[in-house]
Amino acid sequence: FGDYYGIMEYFLGYGDDVPGHDAAAERIATQGKIWAEKALRREDMQVYTLRLLLE
Repeated sequence: FGDYYGIMEYFLGYGDDVPGHDAAAERIATQGKIWAEKALRREDMQVYTLRLLLE
């Protein structure tokens, strides 16, 4: 969590001096969504949530 502010500054920008990187953020989000749809099944998430609630 130490780099949180630096990461947010990179993606959002900082005033008028440092522009944001919206395209990079969108690309990362899209690639993450595609990976999650391939790697994570809905059934697995339901079982995980049920087991989490039972503990």
